[in-house]
Amino acid sequence: MKGNTEYATIPLLSDESDDEELDRIFSPARVMGKNNQKVHKSRQGSKLVISTNQSKLRLNEQQTTINMDADSVIPSSGSFNVRSADEKHCFQYNWIVVLLLSTLLSWFSWSAFKQISQGYNIAHHHGSSKFNVTGQCFWTSNFDGSWAFGNRTIWLANMTSQFEVLSQFNDKNDKERVIDIEGCSAKELIGLTIARLRMRFEDRQLKRSSHMFPEGHRAGPFIAHPELARKGFGLGNFMFILATGHGLAAANNRTFVLLNEHEHERPFLDLRTQHRESLELFGVEDPHSANKAIVHAEKAFGKYDPSLESFARTSGKENILIDGYLQVHQVFEPYREEIRSMFVLKKSVTEEAIKVLKAGMDIFSRTEFASKLKILPRLVGVHVRRGDITTGKNLEFGHKPASDEYLLRTVLHMQTQHEPVVFVVISNDIAYCRNLFSDENFIFMDLHELAEVDMAILTVMDYLVLSVGTFGWWGAYLSDAREVYYYRDWPRSGSPMEKGINHKDYFLSSWIPKV
Repeated sequence: MKGNTEYATIPLLSDESDDEELDRIFSPARVMGKNNQKVHKSRQGSKLVISTNQSKLRLNEQQTTINMDADSVIPSSGSFNVRSADEKHCFQYNWIVVLLLSTLLSWFSWSAFKQISQGYNIAHHHGSSKFNVTGQCFWTSNFDGSWAFGNRTIWLANMTSQFEVLSQFNDKNDKERVIDIEGCSAKELIGLTIARLRMRFEDRQLKRSSHMFPEGHRAGPFIAHPELARKGFGLGNFMFILATGHGLAAANNRTFVLLNEHEHERPFLDLRTQHRESLELFGVEDPHSANKAIVHAEKAFGKYDPSLESFARTSGKENILIDGYLQVHQVFEPYREEIRSMFVLKKSVTEEAIKVLKAGMDIFSRTEFASKLKILPRLVGVHVRRGDITTGKNLEFGHKPASDEYLLRTVLHMQTQHEPVVFVVISNDIAYCRNLFSDENFIFMDLHELAEVDMAILTVMDYLVLSVGTFGWWGAYLSDAREVYYYRDWPRSGSPMEKGINHKDYFLSSWIPKV
């Protein structure tokens, strides 16, 4: 007896059992139904008939479970149990749960097998690691980071694997990684491309905290720039001044500050830059009127000048001003990761960049070139500055737009070396670019007017082709591009601008000159 549950275990009858054995086994004193109902038995050949005054059923050798209104009879290892209704229901529910769990386990196991066998296989394709998609497109995305396989969402283990593959594809040190997209639709091609670019943006936003300059001091000595007290300067020029100021301050236990809020602060997540008044720091409202003894004016905008660092080092506790364009990366290169973290763009900017990239990819996906893609293409950012440097004072000073020959040779080089590639063109003269580049694998970013969005797009490209100017320079410096090409014949030979720049000081040594 267990609680209120009545049960009895009785040897299972065989065909050879005689009536005397049957009587002994089913003695009313030994087997009773629910509420003491008498259990009746009879035999019909190989079948055993068991009944109470409420129910009747038959049991043969193939049956495993018998349900009656009053009782259940369940064979088990040569015997069967007569159980009460309460225990019967509990037992049945347990079996239902087990059955459901077994079914789910089998489904997940089969899904895993299919995804492993049909999904990405790490193979070697012409000496490179190739992620194969066989039969159907394994890569689909809902653009929000969730993934789907066919008509269902991929379970977590496989989602993690997909992100690992995309992360490896994004790794600038892994140039031979290939992802096979044969069988993927245009929507899936767009989704995969957008997903990996979003990963780059989010990775930078997550890692920035580990490479930030410490919070600015509340006391000096301070460094400031007189021109940034007013509006002006393009975004690239602004970034050079800020980077040089912070690099100089970090090396000399100083704090770089802005003397006024500037429009170009807006796109960045956290510049870690204080704002102070000129009157407070230099005793005059206009920093241009400050004592010349505390002002360092650059000798050349693009040549390294050790006197700048010496001035900051030997000025004691005086607040100082540094004046000029300050476009020499050696001053801040020791703090490369801090500078790159300082210039991480806000999520609103990167999401706008994703939006316009998706629109461009949507147009590209309808081309014959896109329909024939077998592997995921690399993205090449092409920055073409023209406009204000093709005429007037800039041209007279020595600015020189990149030649048609340079641009065409460089994109042809990229196509032959890294096929397949898609070019993403950013320019202040899109009409010129559309006329120059007529192939189907060129996407033109002319759906917005924000400079910071253009820069965001440049920073997530796999390769970069630069023309001239500081804007493209910073797009490359903040990127993880595998190769960066620049126009070697800038500025114009013999011009005042050429005298103020040294290519070895201005361009990074890893960047590649081309004509």
